[in-house]
Amino acid sequence: MTNNPNPSHLHLLNDLFQEIYFLNERINSGDYAKAELAMPKAEKLVKACSNDLKEQAATGVWLQAYVATGGMLGVQYVFKSGDIEIKGSVIPRRR
Repeated sequence: MTNNPNPSHLHLLNDLFQEIYFLNERINSGDYAKAELAMPKAEKLVKACSNDLKEQAATGVWLQAYVATGGMLGVQYVFKSGDIEIKGSVIPRRR
């Protein structure tokens, strides 16, 4: 067994973060009046990423979109890539 996570798993997660970032930009610009209105799109993106991770042999996959303090969208995630558990919570946004 290897101690490195599968790079395709990390790319899928990065792609999800980028999509959520763009949703947060649309919230900031006023395209969405509030984060709750963007939540269905975020949940759809999270579900697609979850399915893609499972197809790429990630195990224990759990991803969830949420509305964070400050009215932005965030993602919580846990999955196992190879023998490494990857977990965290992120709010992709401009600093």
